[in-house]
Amino acid sequence: MSAEKQIAAIPGLDTAARARLRANAERLAASGSATQQADARAVLAALDAQAATDHETRQSAPLARLVTEAFTAEPPTETDRQVLQALLDHPASTAEDLSAACGWDGGAWQLHFGSMCERRKVWLPDPDYVPARNGYFYSGLLADLDEHNRFTMKPEAAEGLAAVGIGKGPAS
Repeated sequence: MSAEKQIAAIPGLDTAARARLRANAERLAASGSATQQADARAVLAALDAQAATDHETRQSAPLARLVTEAFTAEPPTETDRQVLQALLDHPASTAEDLSAACGWDGGAWQLHFGSMCERRKVWLPDPDYVPARNGYFYSGLLADLDEHNRFTMKPEAAEGLAAVGIGKGPAS
């Protein structure tokens, strides 16, 4: 396929297809013929431009839609469903309380919830950076954390999850 056709197809490619296209273009940029290298650089530039456009779109898109897209693109595991349902059923709870609701000890809920959110970061807005933790707060993509360290699902996230069959949806 020509570079022009590959570039034209980029907006319609899913994450995995874009990753394969990027890997192939990087390989050709490093070791292809002069023409292949030039085409590969054009494809890489187009992939970067699309990634920037997608990022900008995610930052301003409704969270409910992004959550629905994230959990459609990467369906929830049973553990994902368990941690989501625990939070939906027990708003304003600590990580320890949510862990207990899942039948676990300590802060296991927070580890699972944060990891689940991080796995879907390509479909969601940027997480907040927390200097005190020297890292990103991925749980904050779907949940609010109050000053008493109690988690509550964001209403827009609950709406997006309801669209994929998790929880009850927004309050009427």
